[in-house]
Amino acid sequence: MLPAAAERPLISVAEAADLAGVSRSVGYSWVRAGCMPGAVHLGGRWYVRSAPLLAWLNGQEPANGAERAATTDHSSPGPRQRAT
Repeated sequence: MLPAAAERPLISVAEAADLAGVSRSVGYSWVRAGCMPGAVHLGGRWYVRSAPLLAWLNGQEPANGAERAATTDHSSPGPRQRAT
């Protein structure tokens, strides 16, 4: 079952980071680097569209900027695997 945050079309970066299993600061780092799928800047704040994020977390699509990250000396961030 998905957390309630994942059922809304837009979620906060903190909620997205929690779903990805990383800290809030890492979530914002991914947004700034262009690697958080579905990140949008609205009214001076960052949000994440939940559908692209969930697809990425489920391995169905690459992160935004994954191709760009592969050509630089920065590694592309990815979701942590959660214990089941």
